[in-house]
This record gives sequence, structure tokens and C-alpha cells, in this order.
Amino acid sequence: MLSNEKFGDFELTLDANPDWPVDTGIMVRAHELGSVGFQILLDHRPGGSIGGVYGNSTGNFRAYPFVLDGDEQDGFKVANMRSSSTDKDSFKPDYAASVEDFLAIWRPNRWNTFRIHCIGRLPVIKVWINDTLISQLDTGQLSDQVAGYDPETIFKLLGRTGHIGFEVHDNDSMGYNRWAPGAVCRWKNIQLKDL
Repeated sequence: MLSNEKFGDFELTLDANPDWPVDTGIMVRAHELGSVGFQILLDHRPGGSIGGVYGNSTGNFRAYPFVLDGDEQDGFKVANMRSSSTDKDSFKPDYAASVEDFLAIWRPNRWNTFRIHCIGRLPVIKVWINDTLISQLDTGQLSDQVAGYDPETIFKLLGRTGHIGFEVHDNDSMGYNRWAPGAVCRWKNIQLKDL
């Protein structure tokens, strides 16, 4: 789903209740194609990250505060969420909450509130979950961490404003289960405030 309007500096709040496993996210400053922009991760699956930022066709960087695992239960539920092996291609965002801080506030199998700030020409993106800061990333300062990343090229591609969208993945050809057949992610209370 992609917004009709474009937005520049904003605060987005929403509630999400993802099944396990699903691989979704919230796109900000997205191009009209929808799959190009900055994705706030809601990879509620083994090897996933929640609250980090992925550069969808904007360097394909993975700014993960942590990587998660859990035990799949009947009815697309999860139990025993825990830290998993670090993704070798990821790096920590400028600010990264610990997995322990995240697990203390995350409500498995229930609604959780996201608050996202996207501010600046080359945006600084901040993500809070249930009022706890999970990550902060300055997208204008990634040249040293992401090979070939040119912030000005990204700006020319995306501009000062972009769409907001909700993203889904299919299951890849390697057989990795990113989204269980029949699983869903629920969204509600979506509110946007210009900043």
C-alpha cells in the first residue's frame, strides 16, 4: 500500500500486530515505484530485525540494531523471542537499542506502537517502539559504511518528499520462509503529523 500524497518532514505513528513469520516494513520517502526508499523494518521472523532501517534500492544497506529469533507456535504466534546471529552484511545505526531493551518492551502476539521521525533533506530517521528509542540513522552520513553510497545521488532519486507505504515480501527461491502462507500483519491507528 502506498500513499497518494508525498511527505517531507513528519512524525508517523501507527500500531502493528504481525504474525510470525512475516517480513514487512514501513516505507518512508518512497519513490512512486514503492519499492525504492527507506524501509523501517518489521521483519517479525527468524533472522529478522525490528526498528532498523533498510535502504530499498538506495544502497541496499542494512542498519540493524539487533537480529531476532523465536519459536514458532500454532496460529502464527511466537514464543521465546531472543537474539540471533548478527547479519554479516549489516551494521549498527547511529543509535541502536540493545536486544534486551527491545525484548523488555515488545509485546509478542499483540499490538505494538511505532513512532517514526523522518527529518531533513537527507533524512535522519528515528524509530521508537512502545515509547522506547530503538534506532536512529543519518542517511546523509553513510558513505563510510556503505560501499558506493552517494547521498546526493539518493537525493536526486527520491527528492525532498516521498510516499509512505507498507511493504511485503514473498518467499525467496532459496526456500527461506519470510512470510508463512496465511499469515498477516495488522495495522491500525495510522496518524501523520507534518514537522
